[in-house]
Amino acid sequence: GVVAVSPGDTSAKASEQTNGSVGDSAGAAKSRNISVAIRMRPPATAQNRSSSGAESSPWAVSEETEGNCVLDLLAGERWRFDHVFGPRSATGEIFTGCAQEVVRSFCEGINGTIFAYGQTASGKTHTMYGDGQKTGLIPESVVELFATLAARKDSEIIDYTMTVSFMEIYNEQVTDLLDSGVGEVKLQDDEHGKLQLKSLSSREVKNPLEVLDCLASGDARRHKGETRMNEKSSRSHTLFRISLESTLCGDAGVCRQSQLNLVDLAGSEGLKNTAATGERRREGSNINKSLHALSKVIQALSDEPKQGQSQRQQHVSFRDSKLTRLLRTALGGNSHTVVVCTVSPSATNYSETKSTLEFASRAKRVQNKVKVNLCDDGESKIRRLQHELERLRAQLNCQSERQGQDDDISGSEELEEDCRLGARVQELQAELTAEMHGLIKAKPGINAPARRRTIAGGPPKGSLLGESVPLTNIAPEGPPNRRRSITRSAALVAPDCGGSVDVSVGGTGSHAQRRGSLPLPASQVAIASGGCG
Repeated sequence: GVVAVSPGDTSAKASEQTNGSVGDSAGAAKSRNISVAIRMRPPATAQNRSSSGAESSPWAVSEETEGNCVLDLLAGERWRFDHVFGPRSATGEIFTGCAQEVVRSFCEGINGTIFAYGQTASGKTHTMYGDGQKTGLIPESVVELFATLAARKDSEIIDYTMTVSFMEIYNEQVTDLLDSGVGEVKLQDDEHGKLQLKSLSSREVKNPLEVLDCLASGDARRHKGETRMNEKSSRSHTLFRISLESTLCGDAGVCRQSQLNLVDLAGSEGLKNTAATGERRREGSNINKSLHALSKVIQALSDEPKQGQSQRQQHVSFRDSKLTRLLRTALGGNSHTVVVCTVSPSATNYSETKSTLEFASRAKRVQNKVKVNLCDDGESKIRRLQHELERLRAQLNCQSERQGQDDDISGSEELEEDCRLGARVQELQAELTAEMHGLIKAKPGINAPARRRTIAGGPPKGSLLGESVPLTNIAPEGPPNRRRSITRSAALVAPDCGGSVDVSVGGTGSHAQRRGSLPLPASQVAIASGGCG
């Protein structure tokens, strides 16, 4: 990659600089600059033509001979970036050139962010979503994502779970586009400083069509309106987030968790161009404020630290806007980030185009710390074991149905396969039981009065598996003096018809005995164990 060159700057400070490669080993952080691409849209109207009818744009692009440059023909300046795409470039070329790598690394457990930035009517939404006839970066990313997972599933990926969420920032309020009944989504930091999105819904998806259905239904709820510059102007920023949890061969049961953020920013607006009034003017003001906050963050991250001050000691005002809080990981954090800046070739928009190039030049100097996100906590491992048990049960049921339909299939090979699957089920059940005991021991205050708790990174939870579970009083078994707390005894039962893990918690007073029900696939084994603590 090449650091963006300021106009006419040929000094050593503007020399070429190579990005660090994305995390080669799991969990090891690598430095990587934000990658910046410039896309120049085709001329929109006849206003770019002189009286003689000839093209009179003050801008030109050089994608090869000048080394990915945007040329300012009026000032005689040159702007250099990682990628430059002219008016004739298709969105597919942009995806292959700079966004495909982000999607593929996302499948390996690396966070990714792709967002479009530019003035209103410069082609951001067209670039991200497409126009119905030509596809955009988001649909291209979804197709590439499932193609990559399918190609690796047999040889590398054991299992994966994918969810999507969709939100917009409208007048500095974050709302859920997948669930209109949620109301405003609150942004809160947990005790570890990690941003939590309260009440934001998510949907599990299994194929590209389900993802694109979520995208279409959410986009239909997005705030849009007409201005003098754009009859379908976006009046809000949107963030479409895909979350992936996968287990790979060779990871010894450790899963990888990553997020892919696909962001379409509303465009900066000038009143002299849009002639907005009333609600449109208020919307434009909030859009400009959030984009100004984004520019301040980029400026702070791209500046060299002052003498005697480390990069960490620099103050970066992420909290000035909901947008910058949501993009915090993508800007100087743990994310492989690509910014596509869309510009207009029109002489009328000369100052806006130059301002966008200045933003892009600063963004190119921002350095992220990218790494593979490993997740080996107990809750995640229990979920993976449950998914694997469900898959094996389905496979056993399928074989049983085939054998029932055709008596000739009951050969030695089929019986051996049944025995193999049955043995694997018992191994997983034993491993699941051990994980449950380990998780119970690791939870502080397990003998305290039962209460609902929130585990960082998810919705309100009442169980060890992250699902809301009612706890009810039950009659104790045996004499009162023989009751034991869960730190000394636990009974895990999995009936044949499918059921749950019953966890009894002992105590005194009104909390003498409580039981929580945790979902568990059906099995052929019942295990009673003591000595947990």
